[in-house]
Amino acid sequence: YKNLQKPLLKQNIYLGDIAFGYENLKTHAKDNNKDFLEHTCFMFIHSTLHLLGFDHELDEQALEMESAENSIMTKVRNEILEPMLTKINTQHSASNINLTNNIN
Repeated sequence: YKNLQKPLLKQNIYLGDIAFGYENLKTHAKDNNKDFLEHTCFMFIHSTLHLLGFDHELDEQALEMESAENSIMTKVRNEILEPMLTKINTQHSASNINLTNNIN
């Protein structure tokens, strides 16, 4: 994917499938003290990068993939997760529900 010419990027290209087990995500998030929603987003990003040709078998590859993951995750956290959770918490503030567990 990394070597595709830009006009090809405008076409629909099937790269593969991504599937998660809810219980596995939940357990892995809990075992690693991660917020479930943020961990699920991270795993989706990680999986998508694999479909796009990224890998982490070699140190150099791992650094490139980690950099891409961190960059994308920062945008997802700042532009999607935090505003969404802020809105949800505002709407549920009367019932004292806080859904922003470990978002950062």
